[in-house]
Amino acid sequence: MKIILKRAGNYLLLIFPIIFVTLQVLLKIDTKYFFLSNYDPAYSFLFNGLNLANGELGSGLAHFPGTPVQIYMAIIIRLGHLFRNAGIVTEDVLVHPEYYLSLASYGIILIIALTLYFSGWIIYKKTNNLAVSLAIQIIPMLSVTGLLFSSAIMCEPFLVIATMGIIAQISLYCFSGELYSNLKQMLYLSLFTAIGITTKIIFIPVVILPFLILKKRKWKIYFLLFTFIISALLLIPAYPDLHSYTDWIKILVTHKGIYGSGGSGFTDIPTLTLNLQHILFSDMLFFFIFLFVIIYLIAMLIPSLRDKTEEKIRKIVIGIFIVVLMQLIMIGKHYLPHYMIIPYSLIMFISVLILFGFKKPLFQHKYNQQINIVFVFVAGILLIIRFLGSFTFSPDLKNPSIETLEYLETLPADGQKIIIGSGSSPYKEMALYLGMAFSANSGSYQAILQKHYPGAYFYNEYLDRYCDWYNDYNLEEILSKQKTTYIFRKSKEDSIPVSMLNEITELKNRGLVDSFSLQYKNSIAHDYLYKIESDTAMLRKRFKNYESIRCNCEILDSIGTSFLATDGIHLFDKTFLRSSDFVHDGKYSVKLTPEMPYALDIKLKVNINDYIKSFVWRNASDKKGLIVLTDDVPNGIYRTGTVVMLNQDNWEKIVFNYKVPENFKGDEVHLYLWYNGNEVCYFDDFEIEIYRNRLAD
Repeated sequence: MKIILKRAGNYLLLIFPIIFVTLQVLLKIDTKYFFLSNYDPAYSFLFNGLNLANGELGSGLAHFPGTPVQIYMAIIIRLGHLFRNAGIVTEDVLVHPEYYLSLASYGIILIIALTLYFSGWIIYKKTNNLAVSLAIQIIPMLSVTGLLFSSAIMCEPFLVIATMGIIAQISLYCFSGELYSNLKQMLYLSLFTAIGITTKIIFIPVVILPFLILKKRKWKIYFLLFTFIISALLLIPAYPDLHSYTDWIKILVTHKGIYGSGGSGFTDIPTLTLNLQHILFSDMLFFFIFLFVIIYLIAMLIPSLRDKTEEKIRKIVIGIFIVVLMQLIMIGKHYLPHYMIIPYSLIMFISVLILFGFKKPLFQHKYNQQINIVFVFVAGILLIIRFLGSFTFSPDLKNPSIETLEYLETLPADGQKIIIGSGSSPYKEMALYLGMAFSANSGSYQAILQKHYPGAYFYNEYLDRYCDWYNDYNLEEILSKQKTTYIFRKSKEDSIPVSMLNEITELKNRGLVDSFSLQYKNSIAHDYLYKIESDTAMLRKRFKNYESIRCNCEILDSIGTSFLATDGIHLFDKTFLRSSDFVHDGKYSVKLTPEMPYALDIKLKVNINDYIKSFVWRNASDKKGLIVLTDDVPNGIYRTGTVVMLNQDNWEKIVFNYKVPENFKGDEVHLYLWYNGNEVCYFDDFEIEIYRNRLAD
C-alpha cells in the first residue's frame, strides 16, 4: 500500500507543473510575438546574449546586472543556430529574432516547470509529506505578475528559479530533519544564491537565508566561498562594464528619488510610505497573508502556543520575514509590480512553514494527511482561478495587433516608415532598435539592420527627434527620400504628436506635402497608420547645406594656439593636445586622457530650425568618447552623441545630429569632443555640417 501511495504521490506532483506549462503556453500563443508586447527587455537581452555568443564581453544591462539571463540567451542562440543550417549567426539572429526568443521562452517555461516538479519531488522523497511537497509547488502562483511574466525573457523568471531552489533546501532542513553538512548541499545553496544576486540586486537580502540553516562555521565559510566563485563566473559578461554596476548601486543608495534621481539621502519618506501602502493594499491576498504572519509572530510570544511549534521553523519564519521587510523597503523606494515576485514567494513560503510547522496537527484526525493534500490542491486551484480572473486572454487567443501586422505585410517591404514612440508596435524594427540601444556593441549591428530593415525611422516625441539605425534626421530630409511615407503610432485616439503635426501642416501649406491622411486603424489594439505623399524634388531643393566645416588637426593658425579648419576661417582650440601616435588621415590627431578630456571646441552661429550634423573619427579601446553640443546656458541645451556609423581598422566614425528647437533663445551653440573614459582616446577629422531650412524663402 505504501508503494502504491508513493507512486500516486509522484504522479500528483506532476499536476501543478503541467498546469503551469499549460498556462504559459496559452500566454505565449496569445502574445504571439515578443515585439507586439513583451519586447522590453527581451530584445535587450537578445542583443546582449548575441554579444556573448560572438565571444564579445561587455553588457549594456550591467545595472541589473542580469548576466545569468545573458549567458542563457547566448547558449540558446548557439544551440538554436545549429538547427537552422543558416549563415552567419549575427545576421540570422537579427533577421529572425522571434525564433531565438521563442526558443528561449519555451526553455524558461520548461526550466521553471522542472524546478517546481523536482522541488516537490525531492521534498516528498526526503519527508514523505505530500501536502508540504505540493504546497511548495504552488508558492510562485501567489504572484499574478509572476505567472504573467514566467515566459518572458527578463530577470524575474530567473529570480523565481533561484528563490525556489533556496526554498527547497530550507524545506528539507525544516521538514526532513537533515543537517546541512555536505558539499553537495552547500553547492546547491551557493548556486541558487549566486544566480539570484547576479540577476538582480533586489535578491541581495535573500543571502541571509542560507545562514539560518548552516550550523557549522566551516559550512558558512564554504557557502560564502562557493557563492563568490560562482558569482564571479556568472558576472564575466559584464566585467568590462562593472563600473556601471557599482556606480548604479552607489547612486541608488545615495539619492532619494527613483533610480538614483532626487536629492542626496537614502529615501524620500512620503514616497516610500505611499509605495508601501500600495504594495500592501493593492493585492488583498498578499495583505492577508502578511497580516497572518504578523499575528503568528505575536502569538509566538505566548509560551503555551510557542511550545506547540518547532523551534527551528520559528527561527526560519522570523528570518524570512526580516528578509521580506528588507525587500519591501528596497522596492518601496522605486516600486514596480514585477519587483514583488520574490517577496510574494517568500511570504507564501512563510505561510507554508506556519501551517505545517506545529509539533502535532492542530486537529487530530486519522485522515490528516489526506485532508492536508486536499487543502493544498484547493488552495492551488483557487490561486490559478485568481490568476485567470485577473488576466483576460484575447478572443480565440489571437492578439488584436495581429490584424495590424497582417495589414502591414500587404504594403511594400522596402517602404519608408516613421515609428512614433518607444512602446510595442507591429513593426519589429522598434523592438530591434531598443535592443540595439541597450547593447554594449551597437556598432556591430547597425549595418546589418540597415541592410534588412531599410527605410525605418524612429521618432521620439519627448525629444522631438527623428533617427534611423545610424543617426538623427530632420523630417524634411526623411520625406525627401521617398514619395510615400507611413507614420505609425500606438495611441488611444487618432492623433500624432503636436510638433510633428505642425511640421507636416506647414509643409502641406507650402505645397511640399501633397496629402496626409489616416490610412488604417485598429481601435482594439490602438494602432494607427498614416500616409504622407510628398514632393521629394521640391523638398530636396528647400533643405540645403548652409555651411560645412572640417578640422583635420593638420593646420594651425598663425600663432599656433588653434587648429584652423580646412575652410581657412573657423578655429578649434587646444592645439597642445595634437599627437602623431595614431592618426586616421594625415599626420596628426588629438590625444585625450582622463586628465585632459576635452578638445576641438568650436562655437557656431545658428538659427531656429537649423539642422546640425557632426562626425568625427575615434580610436579608443574602451569605446568611450563622444560629441557634445550645448548652448552654455544654465539648465539649457546639453546633448551628446556617440552613435557609431562606420568602422575602419581601429577607428570608428561616430555621428551626432541635432535640430535647433523652436524655444532656442540665443544665436550660438558650442560643440566639442569629450573623452569620458579612463584610458586614452584619439580623435581625428572632425566634420560639422549646418543645414538651413529655406521654407521662409
